[in-house]
Amino acid sequence: MYVRSPIPEALRLIALTAVLLPAVTHSQDGPGEPESRLQIDAGAGRYDAATGRMTLTSVRIREAGYEIVADQADSDSFDLTNATWNFVGNVRFRALTASLTCDSAELRFEDDRLKSATVRGDPVRMRNDGDIVIEGNAANVEYDAESQLVSFMGGAVLETRASRVSGQSIIYDLRNESVTVNPPEGEPVTFTFDFFTSDEDEEP
Repeated sequence: MYVRSPIPEALRLIALTAVLLPAVTHSQDGPGEPESRLQIDAGAGRYDAATGRMTLTSVRIREAGYEIVADQADSDSFDLTNATWNFVGNVRFRALTASLTCDSAELRFEDDRLKSATVRGDPVRMRNDGDIVIEGNAANVEYDAESQLVSFMGGAVLETRASRVSGQSIIYDLRNESVTVNPPEGEPVTFTFDFFTSDEDEEP
């Protein structure tokens, strides 16, 4: 008997939380589309002309429903095309129905694309309130564009109302849509599924 597990879909949504927001925040409009403006608001800012480094406090970056908020952000370039952005303190990402909160995040852009992302927290907390409500925790979340891997590391837990997967690390291959779970040393991999419960069963 084949039963479709919600875990791969849940991982896809979490990957969107961790990856899609910074990628789309920096996306370019297609031909014929109206210009979408990237808005950066900050309580204060400082620019070092000698190093080209910019530091912003109480920063909020927004574009078309996507948002990054942090106590402080700094970058080695005003130009988002090739730059490394660091966000520190009460960092919050929001993308459509997905959200992520963490202590710090580093986003590296090359040639107008997100090259890598490293997110750290105690723990990093992720949630998606879409068709499948999913919550997750991990000490670190890393994304690498070249390998197309999203790695949830350090006591990683991803769960829906009906399913749960946990391990020392959970690695989601975006290209092959495969999941690798590595448990703590000496412990088995544990998946929990309730095939008779779904998010749709939840009372309003």
